[in-house]
Amino acid sequence: YLSSLDISDFCCVIVYKEKEPLVLVPKLEFLKAKQVSSIRKVISLHNFWQQLKQLVAAKTIGLNFSCISIDEFKRFRQTFPKTRFVDIAVDLDKIRRIKAQEEIRRLRLACSITDEITELCISQFRKFRTEADVMNFIEYETKKLGLTVSFPTIVASGKNAAMPHHATSMQKLQKGFCVIDWGIRYDMYCSDMSRTLYIGKPSEKERALYEKVLQSQQHALDTAKAGMKSADIDKLSRKILGKLNKYFIHSLGHQIGIDVHEGSFRLSSKSKDTIENGMVFTIEPGIYIPNKLGIRIEDTVMVDKKAIPLTKFTKELIVIA
Repeated sequence: YLSSLDISDFCCVIVYKEKEPLVLVPKLEFLKAKQVSSIRKVISLHNFWQQLKQLVAAKTIGLNFSCISIDEFKRFRQTFPKTRFVDIAVDLDKIRRIKAQEEIRRLRLACSITDEITELCISQFRKFRTEADVMNFIEYETKKLGLTVSFPTIVASGKNAAMPHHATSMQKLQKGFCVIDWGIRYDMYCSDMSRTLYIGKPSEKERALYEKVLQSQQHALDTAKAGMKSADIDKLSRKILGKLNKYFIHSLGHQIGIDVHEGSFRLSSKSKDTIENGMVFTIEPGIYIPNKLGIRIEDTVMVDKKAIPLTKFTKELIVIA
């Protein structure tokens, strides 16, 4: 987040109180970091603990405890035996909650591309035979653009849709509701969108179930705005579902950014968070009736006084007859 570097290998950012920050990267990532990093001072890593001892001299050091192992923390204490360590994970979380304009630009593009590939997928849906066929098409189209998915694509049809985190398989597409939950990573930033379509001919009762979830989501979109308690949005959404709320088994939404589930912010009845301008999160009510069906409708939204959907693909019930 601080360096703008997407490096899978070890990387460390050092932020000083009075000097310019620097980033330590492995030798094989040095040239990339020099070109891409938002931190201008880049140092090639050869012996991390020895270099760290030379570069850092402080009575107190802040560490992101959420990103280091117990073993790494032990090494920090061994390297700096007289230093006090404090957890800055909460501070970093607060910084990441409010997105800068450049972050919003990347998130908008990620969501726009997600819409386009989803539309292409639905237009060719009749040629797919298995859940994996749908997933492979989506991920192939993503890779053609030089991008990656932000999490393993979920395609859950029939009874499988009752499992929010169903593992997409070679199982034949089943009649009934089919949930497609996916997103892309564009220039490090993630999108997340779920749409539910119907394979076969839905009954009036099934259409009514879908409309109830759609009403719940639309009400949350219309109601969410800066200054509101996230718990209140969750409660209002559940109230719309009425008796179906017992099948809504997860929170209404989560923060999104570099991570698809980012930080501690949640739209949840237990949350103490307040919605602020510049936040980006999902709104995704769903119902899951065990061994029968599942319906989820999800958008990535940003807050500019009110909630503005960044994913815009249609939410009318698409029927694949």
